[in-house]
Amino acid sequence: MRRENTNKGTVRVLQVLSLFVQQPTWGVTEVSRELSCSKNSAFQALDTLLVEGYVVRSSSGLRYQLAHGVLNLGLTAESADVRSLCQPYMRRIHELTMESVFLAILVGRSCFCIDSIQAPGVTVGYSPLSQPLPLHAGCGARLLLAFLEDEEIERYIAL
Repeated sequence: MRRENTNKGTVRVLQVLSLFVQQPTWGVTEVSRELSCSKNSAFQALDTLLVEGYVVRSSSGLRYQLAHGVLNLGLTAESADVRSLCQPYMRRIHELTMESVFLAILVGRSCFCIDSIQAPGVTVGYSPLSQPLPLHAGCGARLLLAFLEDEEIERYIAL
């Protein structure tokens, strides 16, 4: 049910965000076609989501995909997000190795550390949570880069 005083721009941004349930990447033209709106409206909604950290441009730069910011939508301490699902495994790895353990995700051309367990004492490396790191910086980021398709790696190196 829509109220008459609903902000059309806000509604458009939410509609665009909802599209990512259907497929992982979207272009401006596709969004405009799907939502029956102008390309300008589609771009403005995508740009708002980009600025707020909910989407990023894909490695090609022409499409958009969800970013790490969506992980925080609707989460409570008890909710089953990727961090909660990985936490027992991270703890086990930490217990076995007594080393720091990081959970990182690939978002566009960057690596984001979304959770970590720090080893006691002095640590050599550190990944700040939710700060983008280039894929060539740091062993975790390079590991994500190594598992991309060859074409994606070539595009990353070329840019």
